[in-house]
Amino acid sequence: MVFFRKTILIGSMILGGSLLSQAGSVSGGKTTKFQFSNSCTNAVQQEFNRGVRLLHSFEYIETAKIFSGIIEKDPDCAMAYWGAAMSIWHPLWAPPDKAGLYAGAKLLKRAAGLTATIRERAYLDALATFFSSTDVNSNRVRVVRYSGKMNDIYQEYRDGDVDATVFYALSLLGSVDPRDQTYKNQYKSGALLNFVRQTHPTHPGVLHYTIHSYDFPGLSHLALDAAKDKLASDYRVIIRVQTKSGDRNLENL
Repeated sequence: MVFFRKTILIGSMILGGSLLSQAGSVSGGKTTKFQFSNSCTNAVQQEFNRGVRLLHSFEYIETAKIFSGIIEKDPDCAMAYWGAAMSIWHPLWAPPDKAGLYAGAKLLKRAAGLTATIRERAYLDALATFFSSTDVNSNRVRVVRYSGKMNDIYQEYRDGDVDATVFYALSLLGSVDPRDQTYKNQYKSGALLNFVRQTHPTHPGVLHYTIHSYDFPGLSHLALDAAKDKLASDYRVIIRVQTKSGDRNLENL
């Protein structure tokens, strides 16, 4: 029962994530700009970064709209197809059905014919590993292969691309073996994210995924520090949204 109560508490803290989509990351009352490097046109940069930021908050309905809009504005933006496909796959939720797998593969096939940087191609190829079949029975096999590809990206780009580490950590959680009582993936994911927290404490995925890393029996106490930080961050976002909108109803939250 203790674990259950802690899980509910931690889960309630995660609910504040949608507020971050309105105000961005906040540190000490100041907005910190989030950026995922990409080679798309300048006209779509703001929306692209917003889309990736919301991917880290699992706002998949909204991200699907964002990346679809980017494709309309900049059809040669290869990574927009990556974002649209990432919106179909929810690593910590239910896997896509056959139609979803087909849709993701179709998006990535379109991206394959477009110009992309070596780093972008690595992200696209990794995701294509998961969407390489519409057989729902082989989902787990493909999830594990995807995580292996994300490890390659992490090893190659971690020094200049913080999301290489963060998305790799998420892939570890998505590929957890439910029979593994050593919690190998969970501990590794948490360690990677705690390392990132030291230099990027306001990254939109770090606190969120750290909490998920330890949302397992016997591990929830390890998430409390991240949960407290996330609650404090979300509170500052609430105050900022209130100030901008003039909504006095938020005063007593």
